[in-house]
Amino acid sequence: MKKRTAIAALPILALLASACGGTLQVTVERTATPPGAPMAIAWTASAPQGITAAPTEVPGPKAFALGDLVVEEYPVVSKDLDTPNHFEFNQRILPAVLERREIWRGRIPERRADAAKQALARFGYRLELKAELPGLHYDLYQGDTLVKADISTVWPISVAASGSDFALLVEDDQGRSLLITRGATQPWDTARHGFIAPVLVGLDLVSVEAAANGQDWIVRRGDQTVYTVRDKPIGAANPLKGLWSWSGHWLLEVDGQVIIDGKSLNEELGYQEVFAWQLLNGQPFYFFRKDGRIGVSYAGQTLAPRYDEVIHYRCCEPAAFNVAGNGTMVWGYALRNGLWYYVEMGVYAS
Repeated sequence: MKKRTAIAALPILALLASACGGTLQVTVERTATPPGAPMAIAWTASAPQGITAAPTEVPGPKAFALGDLVVEEYPVVSKDLDTPNHFEFNQRILPAVLERREIWRGRIPERRADAAKQALARFGYRLELKAELPGLHYDLYQGDTLVKADISTVWPISVAASGSDFALLVEDDQGRSLLITRGATQPWDTARHGFIAPVLVGLDLVSVEAAANGQDWIVRRGDQTVYTVRDKPIGAANPLKGLWSWSGHWLLEVDGQVIIDGKSLNEELGYQEVFAWQLLNGQPFYFFRKDGRIGVSYAGQTLAPRYDEVIHYRCCEPAAFNVAGNGTMVWGYALRNGLWYYVEMGVYAS
């Protein structure tokens, strides 16, 4: 592995590096794949799409690290034989492969609720599981006062860096949503806000809201409009992918672009596309496309473009293969040199 210090101190790159403790940009150079390797983890002979042959053994993944991020790649099948756009594709992956990291990958709704419980406790709120109801349902209390009953969806909680306030969006089985902040509640129209939960930046509530023309989206910080997303109506898929608060800044991902405080990360770093931005172990993670190939950025370090494709932004049945994450790890399906891989990237407890 060769380290290379970034020469150009672009504004957003400097912001990323300073918030990550001044980490230098590192490029991991891709090495050629030896002839005949790697072996796919499913038999590929003559199995038509949708009817897959049963894999028989679990190979060790190709594994390497980017800082404390562990990257594991499992070869699956040639793109000429199959592609991850139908449910049967997962028959090509042995259960043991998916089970290996299941404890870190699963329980996303429970993880969100657990994070909310822990954060709410310091403000005198508690989220109680209703064991008598099927599925996951909660009641929210402030002290002994019931704030919201029969909560079925808990969105990610946002806590002010000062620790003096929080913002939590919840929804019940009837689709009624409520935004809860310290000592206050208000009804919340999730469709009007692009199905994106608001976040706190400083003590300001930052949210996305549909513009009156039905085509644009407005980013509001408090009562101020700070950015407008042009010509991105919701169609078969939502163009708005996520809103985050990080290191005193707001970030919005929208159709392959990431906007930080109104500036394009793509333009600053010369990327054709940025997607799957998220906080992984508290550090920024995302995929980027440069010169037609896809690389990874984590905590200010970059993995040189090594993939021809990473499944993302698909709708309907193929959406089952979109890259996903939960704050601990990221997983998805990537194409490299004509071979599909199942890929897991994470920061795991020792």
